[in-house]
Amino acid sequence: DLLLLDAANPDVRVQFAMAEAEYSQRAEHAAAAAKFAAIEAALREAREFPHTFLGFSRLTGQDAIEMAERAAVADLAMRMTISENTVRASGYVAQVLRERASRVWAWFREGEISTANAREVAALATELPAEVWAVFDDQVLEYAKTLAPARFRAKARSLRERLHTESLDVRHKQARADRRVSIEVDRDGMGWL
Repeated sequence: DLLLLDAANPDVRVQFAMAEAEYSQRAEHAAAAAKFAAIEAALREAREFPHTFLGFSRLTGQDAIEMAERAAVADLAMRMTISENTVRASGYVAQVLRERASRVWAWFREGEISTANAREVAALATELPAEVWAVFDDQVLEYAKTLAPARFRAKARSLRERLHTESLDVRHKQARADRRVSIEVDRDGMGWL
């Protein structure tokens, strides 16, 4: 007779290790969502109450809002030891998901959707017109919860194509007009073109 939770049994140890890995993965996703939400809240507060970040600055209007947001981004980047671009991107993902894919956002906050899948949903939702956000959110949810990032990306992009209200020709012309070349400095005296 084997005890169900007998730690001497290798099968039990394996199952516990797998369960612990799965739990840790979900906790990691939920923590990422919480971080994104906190960043987005700080940036939103900076935009709504710029004086909090600027003190007695003479800046007003849009200038004050932009400077306050930049100050908040810089402060968060320093506190979290991440780049300012990462701060902005994280806040943007939270904002887009909260506004355009609320069901995906809720499940991401519970840790049931990977950070990579949440980012992909945000990127795709940004490209969709407002009238299809809810449909996209509903239809992409189950895939976001169950598929690994590479498979999810393909499925979500296919769904985006089906739901988009503009023709592919129109979107292609716009994408072509927006194309660009960039240079990224890398280590060891190298860079990417």
